[in-house]
Amino acid sequence: GNGISERSLATALKTAGKEDADVVVATKWWPLFRTARNIPKTIDDRLHFLDGYRISNYMVHQPFSFSSPEAEMDEMAKLVKAGKIRSVGVSNFSPERMRRAHRRLQEYGLPLAVNQVRYSLLDRRIERDGTLETAKELGVTIISYTPLESGLLTGKYHKNPELLAKKSPFYRALLKRGIERSRKLIAALETVGGKYNATPAQVALNWIIY
Repeated sequence: GNGISERSLATALKTAGKEDADVVVATKWWPLFRTARNIPKTIDDRLHFLDGYRISNYMVHQPFSFSSPEAEMDEMAKLVKAGKIRSVGVSNFSPERMRRAHRRLQEYGLPLAVNQVRYSLLDRRIERDGTLETAKELGVTIISYTPLESGLLTGKYHKNPELLAKKSPFYRALLKRGIERSRKLIAALETVGGKYNATPAQVALNWIIY
C-alpha cells in the first residue's frame, strides 16, 4: 500500500513501547510479471517507512516470476549481506522449489528460514504432498496462513450463521460449504477446549504450533 502498512505497523509498535529487538517483522516481495532484479528496488523505502524496525524475514510471495528460484535467492542473499534484511523466506513453494532455494542460499552460507503455506485442521495438504516432510528435513520453519480458515475454526459461523451476511458472495458460499463439513470438528474443538478453558480457535492454533 505504498508504505501505509509499514508506517501503520511502526506507529503501533512505537505506541506500544516496543523496540526493534522486541519484534519480528516479516514482509514479502510480489513476483508476478517481475524478475529477481526487482527484489531490492523497494527495500530502502520499506525500511524508511518502518522507521527503525528492521525486516527480520523477507519472503518471495509466490512461486512464479520471470526468474528462477536461484536468481531470486541470489538477490535475497545480497540483501542479507548488505544488512537490509535478517533472513530469507519463501511462500507457497513446493518441495522441489524449496530444495532449489535452500541449495542456492547454502552457497552463501545462509539458511532458507521459512516457507509460508496454507495449513489448518481443515487443510492438511502439506502433510501429503511432501512440503512438511521436506521442511523438516531442511530445517525450514513452516508458517501457516489462514490457520483458522477465515474464521470458520472459531465456531462463530456455526453458532451465528447470520454473520455470513456480512461477507462477500464468494466468501459466503465458501464458508457455507465449510460449515457443513466441519460441524463434527468444531464439536471436538469445543470438547477439548472445555477441558483446558480454551476457545475452539485457541485449540486449533495450538494444534498448528505443536
